[in-house]
Amino acid sequence: MTDFTLDQLIDVKERHADDLLALPGVTGVGVGHPDGDDLALVVFAEHEAALQATTAAPVLQSLQEQGVPVRVVQATFGPLGPLKDAQLTQQVELGNPRLKKMEPMQGGISCGPDKNSLQADWHGTMGLIVTLNGTGQTAMLSNAHVMAYGNPPSNTQVCQPARVDTWVSVDVAGDHLNVVKGNIAFGGMQVGVDAAVATVSNGRTGTVRAISGSGIVTGAGTVALNDRVNKTGITTNVTTGVVRYVRVDVPSGGTTYRNQIGITGDPTQFADAGDSGSVVVKGGGAVVGLLWGGTVEAGVHVTLASPIQAVMHALNFSI
Repeated sequence: MTDFTLDQLIDVKERHADDLLALPGVTGVGVGHPDGDDLALVVFAEHEAALQATTAAPVLQSLQEQGVPVRVVQATFGPLGPLKDAQLTQQVELGNPRLKKMEPMQGGISCGPDKNSLQADWHGTMGLIVTLNGTGQTAMLSNAHVMAYGNPPSNTQVCQPARVDTWVSVDVAGDHLNVVKGNIAFGGMQVGVDAAVATVSNGRTGTVRAISGSGIVTGAGTVALNDRVNKTGITTNVTTGVVRYVRVDVPSGGTTYRNQIGITGDPTQFADAGDSGSVVVKGGGAVVGLLWGGTVEAGVHVTLASPIQAVMHALNFSI
């Protein structure tokens, strides 16, 4: 049983994160309960050799000598990409309703950039219809890596469903795409965000706060370690999980996304390819995160989400 409190371990993580992330093979660092056991500083490493090297690293040895509980866990992270061609073909042929046009739009359905599918050969989940502050307009919420083509994006319009899901039709549903991808200052710290909103347009409509098959969310909230949560995505549908890790720092695409939420599925995997852009909801119906990434290779499966309050601040919308 550790004598360190959550706040104390977060302080240790903040002071040593950059040194730990500089170790070869380290893919992330945070605080949590791996396998539901005692609270610890958690260091993620990409393979068995990296696990062994990380465990023997002087910085980790020093922390352990100071009594800091440390766990090294195998995991490699990245954005959750689209379904592979064969998987997508199967989903379309099976008539997955989340890959079809929905009117009015609700969260938990397919979206993607208005680009030829030979260029933008991906899709993701439109997590929720939200309200833009100032204008009161409704907007589609998802990830930047789902709705944007390029960085900065060369598209301003978004389709629902994604063009890769229809093969033929082009169903523009959003315009005036606004993207934030990287760390922002929020709550006295840096928080990683991979998010985008597009104003509902082209005669389409959307139901604010509604998630297809999951009901109406109550608003936005914060999340704590061990909270039970759920999400609704186009691939794995409705899944449940537990917040096992908080304040996770993860390098991805040249940026270290700071202070993310780490979720493990219970009883099954929480998310898979195509589920990027789903909102994470806790008991009572409050949205607490925007799902964007997770484990992409062998290891314990962890799904990553940005705290929704930071996303709302970055893109100036309300739930």
